[in-house]
Order: sequence, then C-alpha cells, then structure tokens
Amino acid sequence: MHFGITLKPDMTPDRAVALARQAEQAGFGYGWLFDSHVLWLDPYPLLTMIALNTERMRLGTCVTNPASRDPSVTASVLATLNIISGGRMDLGIGRGDSARRVLGKKPTTLARLEESVRIIKDLAGASPASVLSRLRERFVITSGPSRPVRRGDVSMYLDGVWYTIELGEPSPSGPIAGRLDVDLLQELILGPVLGIGDVRTDKRIDFVGGARGTEFLEQSVSSGGAAVAFSLYPVSVDDLMAISDAGGIMPPKSTWFEPKLRDGLLSHVF
Repeated sequence: MHFGITLKPDMTPDRAVALARQAEQAGFGYGWLFDSHVLWLDPYPLLTMIALNTERMRLGTCVTNPASRDPSVTASVLATLNIISGGRMDLGIGRGDSARRVLGKKPTTLARLEESVRIIKDLAGASPASVLSRLRERFVITSGPSRPVRRGDVSMYLDGVWYTIELGEPSPSGPIAGRLDVDLLQELILGPVLGIGDVRTDKRIDFVGGARGTEFLEQSVSSGGAAVAFSLYPVSVDDLMAISDAGGIMPPKSTWFEPKLRDGLLSHVF
C-alpha cells in the first residue's frame, strides 16, 4: 500500500516545498497539487521546485483538465518535469471542476477528456519540441511544403509548422514493399519515435484519404484532434505492379486510389 499527500497551492512556494520534503521523509510516496489557476498558484512551477528538493516521491497534478491549457502544452510541461524529476512525474487529469466553475463554465465533456489524453500520450509522453529534436538526430529536416515533392521525402505537420523529412535511400535488399515511403515511415518514425506498433490496430493513428487534402491534416492537429500529421508521396503504379508480380503484399493503408475505380478492377497489360 502506498500513501500520498495533496497540497492546495494557497501557500508560499517555500512552504509547499517544506511540506513535500517532510512528507517524503515520513515515508509518503506521492505528492499531488490541485490545479485551479484562478483560485490558487500555478502547480507546475511548484512541482518544479518540489522535484528539485525531493528524491523519491512521485509528483503530479490532482487534477488538471483539458481546457486550462492546450493538451500539447500539458504534454510539453509533463515531459520537461519528467526530465527534471528523474522520471518521477504522473499526470492526474479530469473534466475540470473548480477551474471551470469559477469562470462560470461547465466541466468539459468526457469525449474532450478522452481526446486530450490521447493527444498527450500520442507523442509518447514527449513534447513537440523533443519529438522534433529526436527526429533531427536521425534525419535531415527542413521547413517544407505540405505535400512531398519526391519519393523518399515525408511532410510532417507539427506544432503549426510543415517540415520535410528526408528518409534517405532504402536498402536495395529485401522485399520491394519494404522500400516504400509508407513502410519506411513506420519502421523509422512511427515505431521507434512515437511508439506506434501495428498501424492496423493501434487506436492512436488514423488515416486520411488524399481527396481531403492537407488542409484537413492541419485542421486535425490545430483543433486538438491529433498531435502530429504526415503527408506521403503517392505510391506509383509501377511499384504496385512490381510488388504484385513478386507475390508481395502492399503495406497497410498504402493502396488508396483517387479517383475511385467504378468497377473495382485494375487490369494489368501482359
């Protein structure tokens, strides 16, 4: 069994730190702070001070909500505090009670809460800045258009900016399908950086047909419906035929056709 304390941030920062240290010395394993930004002090500066003055106690909000801050801001703060505290941060989040009602507003909906949690988790607990930094360590990244201009480039919309990621030349060995941009995106970015395994079953990823345009991707991220969006160069018919001739299978979600074929049949000339 574990015990914790919850502090209402209506005291001086030094007092909050002193109480947290005393609780840790007494064997308490968790230290929580309320989050009602109009009523009390902001919890995140206090959590930073407490993290720097404790060693074992896990720390977090009890609880924050999806409306006081953009979910991407919450993800960034949490990731930063996790570094400062040596991995001792937890995030308590709910619909918002006092933080909302004191402003004359209702708590957020469960749907918005669920979506915010998904967004915070979607970047694998990292902030947009830290994700971009990890990608820069692996790839050449420049500001670029919303649509890739060539094979081997992927456009990424993150934190309000479009970037071009140069995936590099794929290995000439191995199956042809494994050389496609969609497969390289999974193997090099979605899996190792964002922690997305099977794109067919992972609920953290959605697919958008090209007919909706990249504006829809921007709207999805800007509205909080997604944390990051990727735009891929179209798969060529030659690649499709080569994979078919080799008896291979196209990677998941890589065979979207525009315009749609009326009869659903694609003829191969022999």
